[in-house]
Amino acid sequence: MAKHPNIQTSNHPRRQGSRVRGQKSEDRRQRSRVFNSKLNTQNSKLHSRGFTLIELIIFIIIAGIFLPATFVAFSSAMKQGTQPEDYTRGMLLTEQTMELGIKRGYTQLVSDVAAPPTCATVIGVSIPAGYSCTFTPSFITSLGGLSLSSNNYVQIAVSVTTPQGNTFSSTGMVTNHGF
Repeated sequence: MAKHPNIQTSNHPRRQGSRVRGQKSEDRRQRSRVFNSKLNTQNSKLHSRGFTLIELIIFIIIAGIFLPATFVAFSSAMKQGTQPEDYTRGMLLTEQTMELGIKRGYTQLVSDVAAPPTCATVIGVSIPAGYSCTFTPSFITSLGGLSLSSNNYVQIAVSVTTPQGNTFSSTGMVTNHGF
């Protein structure tokens, strides 16, 4: 009698050639495992085709919570995105007015003390819409506690306010070199 390689036989004389007890149940378990694993792979293929309704509902709820929050953050960032331009233009206008005011010279500034010109007159260009600018020359007679001779020093104060309400100020001094 030929022995099958997968079947264990007993050496007991009465049970010679018969299967060991429990071998049939082991074979059944093995076959059911193979069958179940084939079913599991088929089921996983069926489930991997899409999303369940519960998964979609959870996604919509989470998106509904986070979407407004991100919209608020981006809209406030967009409002503040123009602020650097506002600062740059305001500082540039202040510095430009100060430099061109100093360039007018002492003699012209003495006459400007009596009738201060507009910033547009000083820089020779109209001020951008929404910006306000003041150019104020005045005589100074003391500086840091020191007394100065009268009418030999003119202080220039420039102030620019941007459309967003930021104010930039600069102060300079021009002297009479012939005193």
